[in-house]
Amino acid sequence: PGNVVVCRVGTGSLRLTNAATEVFLDEYTPAGALVNTIAMPVAASGANNALTANGTATTECQLTRSANGNYLIVTGYNAVPGTANPSGISTATIQRVIGRVDASGGIDTSTTTTAFSASNIRSATADDGLNYWAVGANSGVVYLSHGGSGGGTIISTTVTNNRSVNIFGGQLYVSGVSGTPRLSTVGTGLPTTSGQTITSIPGAPAGTPNQYFFADLDAGTPGLDTLYIADEGAAGPNPNSGGVKKYALVAGSWTFLGIFPASVSPAI
Repeated sequence: PGNVVVCRVGTGSLRLTNAATEVFLDEYTPAGALVNTIAMPVAASGANNALTANGTATTECQLTRSANGNYLIVTGYNAVPGTANPSGISTATIQRVIGRVDASGGIDTSTTTTAFSASNIRSATADDGLNYWAVGANSGVVYLSHGGSGGGTIISTTVTNNRSVNIFGGQLYVSGVSGTPRLSTVGTGLPTTSGQTITSIPGAPAGTPNQYFFADLDAGTPGLDTLYIADEGAAGPNPNSGGVKKYALVAGSWTFLGIFPASVSPAI
């Protein structure tokens, strides 16, 4: 508890290319001391599949934690290291994989999908480790059951090119840089059926958001009231700039408070 886990692509000994590359989960203390490294499988074994990443795809490997706090969820490709450009290969040949890692380091990569064909799978999230929602550079938002295969259920195509999917306060959220919605809800609650609408959260900026975190920092009032967004845009002081941005929920709308790093920024 309290430690940080980072998804690392590559061993560090070779220059990264777009080939399938090893994936590691590195655990650190808040002070930056390495605690443990978990290597994801690089070949099929029993029910488990390989889980590798495109070595130069900067929006892959967006690690999440299941809503019940029991698992880390990571996505990749059922491709052995060295496979050229796995994200560009059809899922008829290389399936996309959702990996689940428990608190003791137990790895389960039995869940695959034929969604996101010839494109990137970027992230997935789970409620209890048995139900998954995944996104990538095409296909939209996809719902899958643990241990399943095939295409899953495409629950929303409002935006098909998405970055990060996650669950906060019992609500499914997604980020993206294509189209108008950039940080949005997906339907209501945790939908599992098609026809859901992706809707921008009130006050969300345009920007180029990847991962994000909602928190309840006001102990006196239940509910999410604080939002952090990791934005890949150029650094600057305004809501559409890149950096780590902070928002507060004010009168039902998410209000920009500041950004780090920035040369000029409101006080946080």
